[in-house]
Amino acid sequence: MGGVRVHNTLQTYNGRMSIEQVLGQAYQLHQAGRLAEAEGLYRQVLAQQPQHPEALHLLGLVAHKTGRSELAADLIRRSISSKPQIAEFHVNLGVVLASQGRHDQAIAAFRQALALKPDSAEAHYNLGLALGEVQRWEESLAAFGRAVAGKPGLAEAHHRMGRILLRMDRYEEAAAAFRLALALKPDDANSANGLGLALSTAKHSEEAVGFFRQAIAIDADFFAAYNNLGNTLNLLNRHEEAIEVFQRAMAINPKVAAAHNGLAQALMNIGRLDEGLETLRRAVDLDPGDSEIRGNMVYGMQYLHGSDGAVALAEARGWDSRHAEPLRKAIAPYGNSRDPERRLRIGYVSADFREHSVSRFLESLFQNHDHGNFEIVCYSDVRNADSTTALLRDCADQWHEIASVRDESLAEMIRGHGIDILVDLMGFTARNRLLVFARKPAPIQITYLGYPGTTGLATMDYRLTDEVADPPGTTEDFYTEKLLRLPRTNWCYAPPAGVPEVAPPPFAQGQPFCFASFNKFTKATAKTLDLWAEILKVVSGSRLLLKDRALSDRLTRQRTRQEFERRGIDPERLELAGFEEDLAAHFRRYAQVDVALDTFPYNGTTTTCEALWMGVPVVTLAGVTHVARVGASLLTSVGLGELIAHRAEEYISIAASLAGNESRLRELRGTLRQRMGRSPLMDGPGFARDVEAAYREVWRRWCAGA
Repeated sequence: MGGVRVHNTLQTYNGRMSIEQVLGQAYQLHQAGRLAEAEGLYRQVLAQQPQHPEALHLLGLVAHKTGRSELAADLIRRSISSKPQIAEFHVNLGVVLASQGRHDQAIAAFRQALALKPDSAEAHYNLGLALGEVQRWEESLAAFGRAVAGKPGLAEAHHRMGRILLRMDRYEEAAAAFRLALALKPDDANSANGLGLALSTAKHSEEAVGFFRQAIAIDADFFAAYNNLGNTLNLLNRHEEAIEVFQRAMAINPKVAAAHNGLAQALMNIGRLDEGLETLRRAVDLDPGDSEIRGNMVYGMQYLHGSDGAVALAEARGWDSRHAEPLRKAIAPYGNSRDPERRLRIGYVSADFREHSVSRFLESLFQNHDHGNFEIVCYSDVRNADSTTALLRDCADQWHEIASVRDESLAEMIRGHGIDILVDLMGFTARNRLLVFARKPAPIQITYLGYPGTTGLATMDYRLTDEVADPPGTTEDFYTEKLLRLPRTNWCYAPPAGVPEVAPPPFAQGQPFCFASFNKFTKATAKTLDLWAEILKVVSGSRLLLKDRALSDRLTRQRTRQEFERRGIDPERLELAGFEEDLAAHFRRYAQVDVALDTFPYNGTTTTCEALWMGVPVVTLAGVTHVARVGASLLTSVGLGELIAHRAEEYISIAASLAGNESRLRELRGTLRQRMGRSPLMDGPGFARDVEAAYREVWRRWCAGA
């Protein structure tokens, strides 16, 4: 066990002086690290007094130090038999047992030591370590707390408390523990790194950066600190800096997949998709058993290869084969009553029950569920709850916090709750629980909303969609799931509170005509940039406003201007805006926009709805797969099919024609919000009935044995 503290003791007993002299000399050699010589002298003592407790104990410590743990345990047990009242003997027996992975026996040894010496900081500390190894977090934390109560200057115990608190998602407390550890031991790179990690996870990312850099200043080859720093810089949208940091981490250790994964995320966030996917592929090759990294690879395929459903399907099936298939053998029969018309228990699983784009499409559904026929049970993996979390919680019949619940335990919990239909709202997005769905804790499992493609899971039965996003007879072969097409639309948008009123279009105020995209910059493929540049060339004097978190980074803005300059566009025609914390300010940006341009093959969803709500028409290029047809689905639902292009030339033509049709733009500006409000896209009660009808349909199939 890392961080073990071994207590060396020697007491003087009445006896022949020659034995005490030999033992004293042996102990000095032991302390000096001359273990072989010390061992020889300990054995001389034992040759004369075979049950000498100190000689047995100290020889056991030498055996432990030299890798002979079985012998060490035997010798220390013999010392305890000779003198059972010495607490330190029990502590060191526990240390040896813990090193063998026999943690329950180690815990018993440490508790025996504490029965003899209740204020032993060392016993409490080592007990905390052993309890942590068996994931008894609360008990471990309490043991470390008692260790520092007895010995406040024990920096290692404060550090360990920080690590346990991190595992328990108690980030502010973890930060406080690491601060204490660092104050006691300022040159401890591990505590500086731990403090940075706690702060970063608690969304104090700017402060976290300083402590990661402090850890690196202490230890210039500290791989974990570089990796954590890179991840935090990604969170801060400082992707160009993150790239340099991850490259440094990879120079220290090129065989750790985590750094490749982080580098890939940074590259993709700034639109360097080919490089990002290539780097992700290396990460998968380095650690094929990491389900999260391989899941990132599956997701990444949607950005670059979203127009080829077969590619994404093959990648998802590979994930299923590697990570999910081994779990299927444990699936047990279900005890759910096969009454086709009874009240159903619907379980929703998500880490996005918070202010998040996914929740904009959940709010109306949750608020309009028929609780007489459907019991709504939410499994929330949210770490930082907010007002949206509270709103959604109020809509549920049951709410379970699962951020600290492991996949296997969560699957058992869901099965124990008797869920009839379990709905995945995440797919391969961050912190998903697909390995819970791989265990199939509910008889029917459906994926919806958060991810625009197949999960590849053999245990995922259905996927909710509509006839525009997935035209019948065209996309079925791109899924392992059966498609459940809702009759009107796959989406129900709820704008956030505090959104400003629609402003007049910029062109009507004498400003240059403005196209825009507020989509995630990862979606801005090279082909997308090509078409945007062509539109700017066709519409003389027009400008382009791009807004995304990635563009908060100065170097990313510089590179973006260079990309357009390469395509013959004066960078002065671009306006690049980064992240805005104030949601109302974000929506006010649409006052600067005349027409929004969708990305492809990965279309926008929330961004398209936001633009329409602010009176800004959106031009989309429809492809053949779901991810490339979301824009078409949204525009169809509000009756704007004329803004859907099916070829690149048509995309340019529609955008240019719209720019030249001032009366149409004025009319859309003044009516789009009302048009949306009257459309299926914002019909919460109707949408809830459509979804519930789909749930009832598949439930009846299951009851009939289908």
